[in-house]
Amino acid sequence: MMSDTEINNSTKEDGSPNLDPGFPEEEYLFNEDESTTGSFDALQPQQSAEQPVASPPKKSMSFPDISKLFEKVKIKPILEAVQQNFMLRIALIVILVLLITVLIYRCSSNPLAEKTNEKIVAISVKHANSKPQDVIVSSVPAVTLRSKPQTTYNGTGMNEDQFQRLEKVNSDLQSQVRDLSSQMSNLRSNVDTTTASLKLVAEQLSQLATTIGNEAQKSAVLAEQIKQQQKNPFGATKMEAVVPQIQCALQAIIAGRAWLVCSNGETLTVRQGTQVYNYGEVRYIDAISGQVLTSSGQTITFSQEDS
Repeated sequence: MMSDTEINNSTKEDGSPNLDPGFPEEEYLFNEDESTTGSFDALQPQQSAEQPVASPPKKSMSFPDISKLFEKVKIKPILEAVQQNFMLRIALIVILVLLITVLIYRCSSNPLAEKTNEKIVAISVKHANSKPQDVIVSSVPAVTLRSKPQTTYNGTGMNEDQFQRLEKVNSDLQSQVRDLSSQMSNLRSNVDTTTASLKLVAEQLSQLATTIGNEAQKSAVLAEQIKQQQKNPFGATKMEAVVPQIQCALQAIIAGRAWLVCSNGETLTVRQGTQVYNYGEVRYIDAISGQVLTSSGQTITFSQEDS
């Protein structure tokens, strides 16, 4: 039965019935949440209301993306520069050849010997640390020891045969280089002698050309004198043969100019075309032979006192 306090609590002050059951407000709120979310079982894990976040799809790179990547890297200008520059192409080819030779050399060298050496060292250490009854594994390395007993390796990773072959090739190359240097020195000396002989021939040709020119001038003067003698009558030629009253002699002569001393005490400087008293016009001055040819046929030379 309900007590008076419970009856009093069930009615309000104004006499109306009290509908509040007397539960705490927190429990009521928990029950209200439970009515909306469903039943709660402590033994079974509740499924979370949140959906799992889907991972973004992996993006596969297609061919156009790769081409765009190559365009960003700007390989085309490099290829164009390589195609245009001949020396750059040669350098790239030499680098590729060197890389290929290094790879071939590394592959052709004996890596098995190094592995066998490592196995032998590992097995010897194991035997040193193990007990006397465990010495059973020594049969396999004995076979590997018989593979190449005569091959010895130096610090460069090559055996003695390869090292000797390389030394022989190096000595042959050095001898060839010495032969080429001696041949080059011989060629230089031959070229020097040839150039000297060519210079000498050129000088001789220039001297010959000057002498030919002088002889041509002399022949022209003589031909003109012959023509004048053929035109003049015999009496005139006899009068021309008379010795002139004023005689001149050479005092000095150079190419194209001469200095004359006459019997009247006068000194004349003459060149081709100058009139000299009774000698007529100067036609040719020969500095080599020391003569001055005139139009009258007379030749002015050095006097006997000067010679």
